[in-house]
Amino acid sequence: ATKPEATAGGKVKGPRKGIAGDKMQVTSTNYHSLEVKREWLSHSQYRSWLRCGAATKAQLEGKYVPPMTEPLLIGQYVDRAVTTPDLFAAWCEENKAFIFGKRGDKKACFERADALIKRVMDDDLYHAVREGCKAQVVMGGEIGKVPWLYMSDWQRDSAKTATVLDFKTARGFADEWTVEEVNMGSEFRTV
Repeated sequence: ATKPEATAGGKVKGPRKGIAGDKMQVTSTNYHSLEVKREWLSHSQYRSWLRCGAATKAQLEGKYVPPMTEPLLIGQYVDRAVTTPDLFAAWCEENKAFIFGKRGDKKACFERADALIKRVMDDDLYHAVREGCKAQVVMGGEIGKVPWLYMSDWQRDSAKTATVLDFKTARGFADEWTVEEVNMGSEFRTV
């Protein structure tokens, strides 16, 4: 099998034939589509198979659409604002029914997300770390002859290495880890 190759604009040509019979071009735009999910395995899909194979199979067949949860929406809201600010307004328009309450005011959880976005965007370290990076980079490869795909929030390529940066939002670490466990001897900073 041929290994996937990254192409200009973060597109990936895969080793498997796409739905239409051509090699599938995967971009940040179609990355989350059913067609891509049918051709490539991702970390999220792998976890989904482990949780409930029947539900995952039904999703891939187009028979089941999992409900949109508030934490997922907030994560997407922050992700769009931070990684692709040029697409943020359009995403908000598409999802305004989830973002705004019945009286038209922004829900409190999205107000808190706005505060998080402001803290990130005002942080000098954040800007220094992602300087020179390409946003929403799609990459693929094979593990055990299975095509795998991932999309990093940012990637910086140099002559010898590629640095992948993946932005995460979380309610907090206190329930899961101590500060010492999170740091694990490395430089770690939360904003």
